[in-house]
Amino acid sequence: MGATETLLATAALGMLYPLLCGQPLTIMGATGPIASYIIALKRLGDAVGVKFLPLYAWSGIFLSGYMFLAAMFSLSNAIKKVTRFTEELFSVLIS
Repeated sequence: MGATETLLATAALGMLYPLLCGQPLTIMGATGPIASYIIALKRLGDAVGVKFLPLYAWSGIFLSGYMFLAAMFSLSNAIKKVTRFTEELFSVLIS
């Protein structure tokens, strides 16, 4: 995905999401960790000879299954084990 596709998708979903979900202040843009993930996934796809978009779609399906299991088993309680350093590191990446 290039910059143009990212901007168009962000613009379209940025208008549609608040109307359907009732959360108008949600940021619908690509952040640092997301951009890093996409770049790493693109390089992985190139290395193993797989097209990017199907790999991106399947990784999204896998992650949605993983997040469903995480919600079912309440894995969010593991946040108690996170140190302040980890929290600050993710804050720097997102901002």
